[in-house]
Amino acid sequence: MSTRRLISAALLFCWVNAVAKEPAGLSGRSDTYFETAVAVLHKEPELLEKDGRKYRILIQDIETEKIEPKTRDGNASGFFLFHKDQYYFATAQHVTRILRPSSRLGFVNPKGESRQFVLGKLVGKSEHLVWRHHDQTDVSLLKLHLSGRGVDEVADIAISSDELYLETPPRTSKLVVAGFPGGLGTRGGEISPITAVVHLASKEIRLAAKLEGVQVENAYLVNPPAGKGYSGAPIFYTDPEGKVKCTGMLNGAWSDPTGGKFSISTPARYLLDLVDK
Repeated sequence: MSTRRLISAALLFCWVNAVAKEPAGLSGRSDTYFETAVAVLHKEPELLEKDGRKYRILIQDIETEKIEPKTRDGNASGFFLFHKDQYYFATAQHVTRILRPSSRLGFVNPKGESRQFVLGKLVGKSEHLVWRHHDQTDVSLLKLHLSGRGVDEVADIAISSDELYLETPPRTSKLVVAGFPGGLGTRGGEISPITAVVHLASKEIRLAAKLEGVQVENAYLVNPPAGKGYSGAPIFYTDPEGKVKCTGMLNGAWSDPTGGKFSISTPARYLLDLVDK
C-alpha cells in the first residue's frame, strides 16, 4: 500500500472514531445535569414600535458616514443531542430565525470552564446553516460536522437520544428547566445555566396555536411560567428509578386576558421525529 493510501486510511479511521464517540450523557452527571444546557448568543436589531408598527433603528458613524442597524445582545437556549453516531444542536424553531453562522453557542464543560463555539464552525460550512424544522411544533435541529477538539467538547455535555423521556410524566411532576433567561448566566464571558423548578400542569394536549409565528399543534403545559430567554431550553425529569431524563423543550408562554399564564413545552418525542427524518 502506498504512503498516501496509508495516510488517508489513518485519517479516515481517526475521523470515524471521533464522530462515533459516545457522549458523557446525563447518567454520569446526576448533580450537574443542568450544565448540559447551551446558551445561544447573537446580535439582534433594536426595534422601535410606534402606532402599531415596528421600525428598525439605524445609527450613523460620524467619521465614515456609514449607516448600519443598531443591535443589542440577544439570547436563547438549546442543547446538543446525540443519536445514531451523529451530533445535533436542538433549539426552538422560532429561535433559528434570528441565528446566523456568526452566532455563538456558550456552555460550561465538566471542568467548570466556560467555552464558546461559533455556530458556523460546527457545521463545516460557516456560510450556511441547514436546519431541520418540525412542521407541527416549535422545534428545530442542526446537524453538526465535528472534528478534533470539537467532538470532545460537545460529547462532554451532549444528551443521548436514549436519555429522552418519551412519555408525558405524571401530572404535577416536578421538572427542572435549565437555560439563560434574559441573558443571565452568560455575562462577563462566564457561562452558568439558570435553573427553574416547575410542575407539569397538563398531559399532552392539543394546542393548535401559533408561537412566535410557528404552528404548535400539541404540547404540554408547565407552571409557573419560565422567563424570556428560556426558549429552546431542555426540561429534565427524574424518573421513578431515580434516573435523570430529558422530557422535552421549553418553547414560550401561553396567556389569557385575565393574566393566567403557563409555559408551553414540546414533548421529547418530536426530537426523535426530526433525527429520524
